[in-house]
Amino acid sequence: MNEQALQDAYSLFQQEGYNKSFDDFVNLLNTNDEALQDAYNLFSETGYTKSINDFSTLMGVKKKKSQSTLLRWFQRLYLRPPL
Repeated sequence: MNEQALQDAYSLFQQEGYNKSFDDFVNLLNTNDEALQDAYNLFSETGYTKSINDFSTLMGVKKKKSQSTLLRWFQRLYLRPPL
């Protein structure tokens, strides 16, 4: 995570009307893919050229397990054949 980049993204969001706290912004990026995409778009408008995945890493966004990964884990744990 790059603290300065995160602060810059927060400032860009504020310029667009976001009025919640920095901590709320960080939580939003970690829980709302659309907000993350919006932040990426704003950041890209200022010259950022890397991918959304690189941006996520830069922002320190925790990767979410995909639904298929969770489904496979559930199936292995609960739906395995009896011994």
